[in-house]
Amino acid sequence: MTRSPQPAPSPPDDGVDGRLNRFVYGLYAGAGRPGGEQAAPGAIVSDAGLVDAILRAPDRFQKNFSLIAALGHSRFSTNGEEWRQRRDLTQPVYARAGVPGNRATVAATYAEALEACAELTPQAVQRALLLASTRIFFLAFGCNVATEPLLDVFARARRVLKQLQYYSWVVPTAGQASLMAVEVKCLFADFEREVARAPELQKLVQGLQRSGGNIDNFAALEEILMNVLAGIETTAATLSFAIDRLGIDARVQRRLRDEVDAGAGPYLDCFINETMRYFPPIPFVVRQATADTAIGGTEFKQGKLLVLSVVGVHHDPRFWREPEIFDSARAEFIDDSYDRRAFLPFLAGPRMCGGAKLAGLELREGLKAFIRRFNVERQGDEIQFDYGVTLRPNSWDRVTISRRTAN
Repeated sequence: MTRSPQPAPSPPDDGVDGRLNRFVYGLYAGAGRPGGEQAAPGAIVSDAGLVDAILRAPDRFQKNFSLIAALGHSRFSTNGEEWRQRRDLTQPVYARAGVPGNRATVAATYAEALEACAELTPQAVQRALLLASTRIFFLAFGCNVATEPLLDVFARARRVLKQLQYYSWVVPTAGQASLMAVEVKCLFADFEREVARAPELQKLVQGLQRSGGNIDNFAALEEILMNVLAGIETTAATLSFAIDRLGIDARVQRRLRDEVDAGAGPYLDCFINETMRYFPPIPFVVRQATADTAIGGTEFKQGKLLVLSVVGVHHDPRFWREPEIFDSARAEFIDDSYDRRAFLPFLAGPRMCGGAKLAGLELREGLKAFIRRFNVERQGDEIQFDYGVTLRPNSWDRVTISRRTAN
C-alpha cells in the first residue's frame, strides 16, 4: 500500500515545473486539512458536495481560460452556446467510439503498440501507450493515419500548455509574452505541416471546418489539437500510473494477471478506479463565478476564481477509508458503495469529460494488454510526478519492465 506523495526538495526559484508540481503536492498535503495547500490563483474548494454542485452549474460557474485561450478556441476553452455548438461537433464521435462493440478494436490497437515496443524502458512503454491512444482517437473519426510523426508535436503542445499555466499565475514580462506567442505560432505551423502530409488527416480537418462553419472564429486545426491532447493525455497518464503501481506488490500483480488470464473478475476495474482516485489525471480545475451567487449555503462574489481540488475530494476522510493509502482492493470500489460526489476522475455535470466511456474502454483494454505481456518491478515506494495540465508519473528510474514468460 502507498501513502500520499511528498514533494522532492526544490530550489527557491524553480521555474515552471517546480511551481506547478509544488502546487499539486500542496493539494495532497492539504487534503482533508484546511490551509495545507500552496498559494493558488483562486480560493481552493475541496468539499465533495460543494465541488459537485459547482460543476453541475456551468452557467453560474464558468471555465476560466487564462490557461488555454492562447492555443485557440475549442470546446475546452468556450462557454455557453458556443461551447454547446462545439461539443455537438465531436460528442457523437466519442459516444460511438465508447460503445462495448468497439472493444476489439481498442484491445488490438494497444496489443499492436505494445508488441512493437522494442525497448523495455518505462519511457518507451509510455510512448507506446501514447501512440495507441492517439491512433484510437483518430480511428474514432474514421481517420487511419501514422501517429508517430504527430507525437513530437503533441509533446511540444504539452510543454506550451505548462508554460501558459505558469503564466496564468506568474505574470510574464513583455519579452516572455512575446516569446510565448512565437512558440504558439510555431506549434500550429508544425501541426499544419503534419496535417498537410497526411491526406486522411487533411480530409478530417476540412470536414470539421465545414461542419463548424456557422461558429464564429472557428478553426478546425485548433479544435482538433485540443481534442487530441485532452483525449490522449489523460488516458496514457492513468495507464502509466497503473503500471507504476503494479510494481509495488507482486501479489497484487499476480492476482490481476490471473484475473486477466481468466477473462473475468472484480479487481481490474477496482485497481483502475483506485489509480484514478489516488492520481486523478486532472488534479484540479478552475471555475469563475459569473455573478453574485450562493450554492450549498456558501456565497460567491461575481468574478471569484475557484480552484476545485479533485485531489482534495478524492482524499477526503469523510468519504474514503484511509484515503492516504493506495489500496488496490479498496472496499468502496469492490462493494460499489462509494459516494459518486467524491469520485470525479472525469469531473461531473454537463461539462464532464465527453470521452469518459471511451477512456474507460481504453483503460481496461490497455491495462489488460500490458499485463498479458509484461512484468513490473519497482524499487521503493517514493512517488514523484510531473504535472502539466494532466498528472504523469516521474519516478521511472525505479521501475523495471520485463517480458512475461509462459507459466
